[in-house]
Amino acid sequence: MNDIKCCRLIETLKTFNRGEFNDFKKIATSPYFSKGRNYLPYIKALKKYYPEFEGEIQKKDEAKKIIFKIAHPDKMYNGQFMKNIFTDLIHFAEQTLFQKVANNYNYQNLSFLAIEEAKRNLFSLANHNINFLEKKLEENGFDEFYFYCKGMNEIAYSILYNKTHGRNHETGRPFTDGIYFIYFSIITLALSIYNTSIRRALLNIEEDSQLNENFLSLIDLEKFEKMLSITNDQYKEFILIFVYYLIHKTKKTGFSNYVRMRNLLFRNYPKFNSRMLFYVTSIIQSTLFENKDNMKEKEFRKEFHKIALFSLNNNCYKIMKTGVFQFNKFRSYYLNALALGEIDWVRNFANKYIPELLPDLRNETLHIINSNIKFENKLYDESLKELKIKFSNTFSKIDQRMLKLKIFYSKGAVVHAEESLETFKKFINQNNMTKLVFRSNLTLFIRYYKKLLNSAEGKESEPEIILNELKKTPTFAERSWLIDNFENVIII
Repeated sequence: MNDIKCCRLIETLKTFNRGEFNDFKKIATSPYFSKGRNYLPYIKALKKYYPEFEGEIQKKDEAKKIIFKIAHPDKMYNGQFMKNIFTDLIHFAEQTLFQKVANNYNYQNLSFLAIEEAKRNLFSLANHNINFLEKKLEENGFDEFYFYCKGMNEIAYSILYNKTHGRNHETGRPFTDGIYFIYFSIITLALSIYNTSIRRALLNIEEDSQLNENFLSLIDLEKFEKMLSITNDQYKEFILIFVYYLIHKTKKTGFSNYVRMRNLLFRNYPKFNSRMLFYVTSIIQSTLFENKDNMKEKEFRKEFHKIALFSLNNNCYKIMKTGVFQFNKFRSYYLNALALGEIDWVRNFANKYIPELLPDLRNETLHIINSNIKFENKLYDESLKELKIKFSNTFSKIDQRMLKLKIFYSKGAVVHAEESLETFKKFINQNNMTKLVFRSNLTLFIRYYKKLLNSAEGKESEPEIILNELKKTPTFAERSWLIDNFENVIII
C-alpha cells in the first residue's frame, strides 16, 4: 500500500467504530447538512465494505468508481460528480469526529458560547458560562487543554468586560489578546527553542515515537529545570522563566518561584524584544498577584512597586499599536504607590505619564490623583473639590465614590458619609460592570466602612472583634485604610 495513493475518505472511515459510522450516516442524510442532496445510496455502498475496506476500494482512483457503480449500476461514470460527492462525504466524516470531540470536551465550547452571548448583550448568560468554564478547568487540573481554554476564557471575559463597560479604553474595539492564551504561546515557543533530543528525553519518549495526547502530564518540570541549569545554552535563563511559571501553575511552589522569575527577568531583559518583554512582565505580575493572599500586604505592595518601576524604566508598560498607556495598569501603579505612602513618586508619575493616556481619560485621572494627594496631606475640602467633575470611566467612578467616603469619615461628616454610602450601594447594584467584576470586594468595603462609622459613633460594642475579623479577610481595596482607622477608634 505504500506505493499507491489511498482514498482519504476510506482512510477516515476505517477508524470509525459502528456507533461512529451510524452517526456519519445520520449527519450525511440530515437535511441540515445534506442541503437537499441524497447521499444515502453512497453511504449504503460504503457500508458494504465497512469495517475492513479491503481490496481496490482503498485506492484513491478506484474508490469513487466502485461506489458509483454500486449506487448507480445503470449510469455512466462521472468523475467530477463523484469527486464532489467524496469531498462532501469527507466533510461529513470530519463533522462526525467534530461532534464526538465537542461532546467529550463540551466545556471547551463554553468560551465561544460566552463570546457570542456577550455580543448579543446576554451578559448574565455569558458571565455564567465564563465562571462555569473557570470552575471546570480547576476541577480538571493542569492538562493539555488547560492553557488553551484559559486563553479562550480570557478572550470571552475581555469581550464581556468591554461590552458591559461600553468600549475598550485602548482601541475602541473589543480587547481579545487573552493573556492566558499568550502565556500558552510563549511557553510553547520557549520549549520549542530546545532541540528535539532534549525535548524527547524530557517527555520520556523513544526517538521514533509520536507525542502522546497527554503530553503535558508527562513533563517532569523539575527534571527540565535541572537539565537547563547544567547546560551552557544561551537561552536557558530565558526558558527557565516559563518553566518556573509552569511549576507555579501546577501549584507545587508559591512565592519562591515569583522571586526566581523576577531575578531572571531583571538579569535577562535586554534579550527580549519589546513585545515579549511586555508579556513576560505581565506573567510575573500575575504570578505575584496569585501569591498576594499568602504575603503580608506591605511586602506585596513593595514587590508590585518594584515590578512597576521596572516596567516604566524599560518602556514595557504599553504594547498596543496606539502607543497609549493601559489605563488599568496606570491606575494600579499609582494606587499601589499611594498605599505605600510614595506621594512624591505619584506626583512625578502623574506629571510624566498622564499625557500617555487616551485624551478623554487624562483630565479625570489628573483630578483623581490630585484629590488623593490632597487627601493624604489632610486637605479634605480641597480634595473634595477635585472630585466635583463628571467622570466617564467606571474605574474612576469607583475611585471617586470610595475617596468621597474616606473624606467624609476623616472630616467627621457622618450624615454625608451615610448618604454617600447609600449612593455607592445603588451605583454597584445598577452598574453591570461592578456587579460582574468588583461586587465581592466592594461589598466587603461597604460592610466594614459601615461598621467603622458605627464604631466611631459608639454604636458597635466590640470594635476589637470586628478589627480581628477584618485582618483575616483577603486583601481588598482600602482594607489597610479601614484597619488603620479601626485601630484609631480602639485607641481613643
